[in-house]
Amino acid sequence: AEALDDVLRTRYGFKTRVLVDASRAEILNALNDYTRPKSGWTLAEDDKLLIYYAGHGELDRTSNRGYWLPVNAQRDSNTEWISDDMISSTLNIIPARHVMVVADTCYAGTLTRSTGVTYRSSADEAAQMKVLVYKARNRSRTVLAAGGDSPVADSAGGDHSIFAEAILAVLAKNDRVLDGQALYNAIYDDVRRQSEKLGLPQDPRYDQIRGAGHRNGEFLFIPSA
Repeated sequence: AEALDDVLRTRYGFKTRVLVDASRAEILNALNDYTRPKSGWTLAEDDKLLIYYAGHGELDRTSNRGYWLPVNAQRDSNTEWISDDMISSTLNIIPARHVMVVADTCYAGTLTRSTGVTYRSSADEAAQMKVLVYKARNRSRTVLAAGGDSPVADSAGGDHSIFAEAILAVLAKNDRVLDGQALYNAIYDDVRRQSEKLGLPQDPRYDQIRGAGHRNGEFLFIPSA
């Protein structure tokens, strides 16, 4: 989280805040700050918000509902868990046009509306730019998830998870406008290959967040340095 904080600030001009070992209340209060006019974190319509969650996740297979497990969560009680439905409903009322969740956790794929099957664009650069301009004008609520509805690898022996390592590598060297789909395409093969070496194959997913008010827009990373 701290490494991603650094690259977002220094390379892409983000204003950031980092919560380390946060409780359920601290996470929800931070999200709600973006909806409160006097919080100091209120966002305008033209703003964009990236939320990175690195932590434990759980799946209720009866309801097929995913959860984030904050530092104060108990395994045998969901009282302090944060459901994907709660995350989606909060994102829906945040004023920012573009919101992207990067979920480095188990069972993160339950936030999406589909299986995460995506396609790489073969259009030329001019055509791609027209698409980016169109998507930049429309509201987006998307999630880049470390995997689907299964556990994911914490680490390959380095300082970061396989998923985080791949994202950091792409964002650190990127020198052009990069949309969320392109980021997904750039990390997929590396995450898949590295996770297979550990015997825990994971398939990252990128899709719209169900129930969050997505309107065919796209999150854009624009280098400022």
